[in-house]
Amino acid sequence: MFLQFYGATDIGCVRQRNEDHYLVDAELGLAVVADGIGGLFRGDIASSVGCRAVRDHLRRFRRDLDAFRADPAKYKRDRVEDRLREAVQHANAEVFHAGVALSSGQGMGCTMEAVLVVENTAFVAHVGDARTYLVEHATARQLTDDHSVVAEKVRKGHMTAEEARTAPGKNVITRAVGHLPSVRVDTLVFGFQPGQRLVLVTDGVTRYLEDAEIGVLVHEVSPQAPLDVVRVGRQRGGADNLTIVVIAGQVGAPPPIDARILDELRRSWLFEGLTARELRRVAEAVVLSDFRAGRVLFREGMVGDELFVVLEGEVTVTRGGRTVLVCNEGDSVGEIALLDPPARTATALVTQPSRLAVIGRYAFDQILREDEGIASRVLLAMARRLSQVVRAQNERLRREDF
Repeated sequence: MFLQFYGATDIGCVRQRNEDHYLVDAELGLAVVADGIGGLFRGDIASSVGCRAVRDHLRRFRRDLDAFRADPAKYKRDRVEDRLREAVQHANAEVFHAGVALSSGQGMGCTMEAVLVVENTAFVAHVGDARTYLVEHATARQLTDDHSVVAEKVRKGHMTAEEARTAPGKNVITRAVGHLPSVRVDTLVFGFQPGQRLVLVTDGVTRYLEDAEIGVLVHEVSPQAPLDVVRVGRQRGGADNLTIVVIAGQVGAPPPIDARILDELRRSWLFEGLTARELRRVAEAVVLSDFRAGRVLFREGMVGDELFVVLEGEVTVTRGGRTVLVCNEGDSVGEIALLDPPARTATALVTQPSRLAVIGRYAFDQILREDEGIASRVLLAMARRLSQVVRAQNERLRREDF
């Protein structure tokens, strides 16, 4: 069995800042989702620090994961469960100390879901009111119990589940990562089979979508699935940040990547510094498309979130009717859209029949979250390229002034 990870996070329609964070480490088989606590200092920092702390702790004890993978004895399985619990407790300490250092006594905290899949065994660690679901045959089953005042009343029979949906204070949680020096972590261990999905969501998703809807939307294995969940949440109000990660178990081994794609990507300045393993990871997120001459990729003033790498052909970039750049093999256009999707500042026109590698912002964001090595090298390449473009533009303007 191999794993596929898809995720999406969105600020929603009301909040000024996205305080959710998610992280995927495909090599570890790890996904982490965290939601910064409202009313405390910089929930976005808390959620980011917490996610990274979980991953860093598990990387330090990767040998225990490998030992269980080689020999799935119960005591080795218990050790992996302990390591995941320790990872969340380590995250708690990191967020707590960050709060002490940064918040002037206000404190920091976040909810957290961490899921680790080793071979055919899934390990779940849970704190707060984010949730983990197991989806099979388009049916979602909630695995975790919300750590909230209202959920506790439901468990004790003082309130029905239906009453809980609209109860005052339903977002008041009873446990959080980083709010106190220590935290109690719930853990689960169970078999995970091909065809099943593990879904991690923040309460911004479950506020607007029923369990049954989540099951249907993530049933198909596709990068579009988490985007569809976020879209529905926004359409229904989007009063909170929305974050979802889907882990899909697939039969067999990952399909091979066409060597031509790797060669074509390697020619691009954007990816030329990547290792062979890193290049394969990027290739998995690429959509190859052929475009006829005359096709407009985007227009000045449009909002876009895609980067286009020219593998064959030619793309001309204009601004205000003037040509500012001609892109040939190995060149790219739209880099800024991967980091921040403002209105396009230029128009890109395919001027010769072209083959382009297209990478969307969500797919690129997932790559950055999964692999800091890729992130650092790609972002450095982008910075250098943009610097070259700015210098060339300044030089052209200087010559025109004279």
